[in-house]
Amino acid sequence: MYLIYIYQYICDLIHDKEVIIVCNIIIYNMLAVYGYGEDAITYWAFNFKFAEIMEKLNDDSLEKECCLFYRPSFGRGGKSDTLFGEFDAILISPRCMYLIESKWRGSHELRTGTLSDSQRFRHYCFEWISKKWDGSEEFDVFSRKNKKSFDKHVRAFVADCVKERKMDRETAEKLKRKNIPKAESGVGMNMCYILIKAREIMINGFDVKNVILVLHELGRDDVADKIRENRDPFVSFETVLVSYPPVNGGRRRIGKGTAGSDFLRMDRM
Repeated sequence: MYLIYIYQYICDLIHDKEVIIVCNIIIYNMLAVYGYGEDAITYWAFNFKFAEIMEKLNDDSLEKECCLFYRPSFGRGGKSDTLFGEFDAILISPRCMYLIESKWRGSHELRTGTLSDSQRFRHYCFEWISKKWDGSEEFDVFSRKNKKSFDKHVRAFVADCVKERKMDRETAEKLKRKNIPKAESGVGMNMCYILIKAREIMINGFDVKNVILVLHELGRDDVADKIRENRDPFVSFETVLVSYPPVNGGRRRIGKGTAGSDFLRMDRM
């Protein structure tokens, strides 16, 4: 991957055709990597569109000052009361910690204009915990002291979902039982590690923002119209649009039929 950055740097600074041809030979002899869907495109976007993403977040931090957690998991699919699922990414800069949900054209949320209750709940809980715990006391002490307050906020969130979003009773009861994870649990350790890392990087103040990263094919930025207009009373989101090039120009005719691919070349722009 570092060869790609060297290649881009050389092409920007040097206009010697022979040097660029040599660079092309190196790049084109690397392993070709293809990926599909929002996970792959998210990884590609932070490799090749980092500066653009930061500009749209109004964050002037340098790449070397930042830290990215790719698909950090806080438990999913189990019966524990402290499982919140996983983010597509958590980006930490000296200015802010960004909790990121990625969506692409295959995402249901871009058609409905809103995230699912479980996704909103994950952002709401993680933001609440991260702003309350500053690392000055043991996480388990914090958890015990703030249990009632956390429970109160969770119940208010669930009550709104039941009233305004027609959440079913079974899901509501499940969410109302959620607690702050214990420090020694896998979820707790992952959460503590990220929050400690965030406090280390953000030395001039702590801030958290929730981001919907909309990944769209070049020229199709209309996919985010609904979700950009969405307003949430409990957790606010910023929407960032990033384009990616379709493979082979998208769908094309092959033989007598029409074929195509959603795979993205991940090792180059």
